Amino acid sequence: MTEIRDTAIEGLSTDLTRTFRHIAAFKQRYGVPDPASVPLLFRLLDGPKRATELAELLHVDLSVVSRQISSLAGRDLVAKTRENTDRRASLVEITDAGRALTADVERIRTGFIKSLMTDWDDADVTRFADYFHRLAESLEQSHSAARCARPHVPGDQ
Repeated sequence: MTEIRDTAIEGLSTDLTRTFRHIAAFKQRYGVPDPASVPLLFRLLDGPKRATELAELLHVDLSVVSRQISSLAGRDLVAKTRENTDRRASLVEITDAGRALTADVERIRTGFIKSLMTDWDDADVTRFADYFHRLAESLEQSHSAARCARPHVPGDQ
């Protein structure tokens, strides 16, 4: 049974890699501006955040987030404001234009996935969605555990 499981996991690994490549191409083809910054916009839908918090949520370096914020602010998709409790700190919040863009991205993405699954029956779609959700949850838990296990090094940001 282990050999069957290992073969299935190897196939899943290959298929996920192919899927991510196609998703990247899809974003380019449908004209999503600065596709790498789109996840940042989605993270801001539930409220303003500090750049450091965004970097942690997105699992990227602060310098990456800073560049993305500058790019998005230049297109009026986000705005920076001073935090009330600590005037030295900035908060990043999504603008109405940013909300409109995320709505467009969600509509395009959902429509595209729906078009891929037209010949799937309801049970298959539901089962796949459940399994994929479980995989996403396992990834989140694994990342959280790894982040907690990483020893803090003084001066490490």
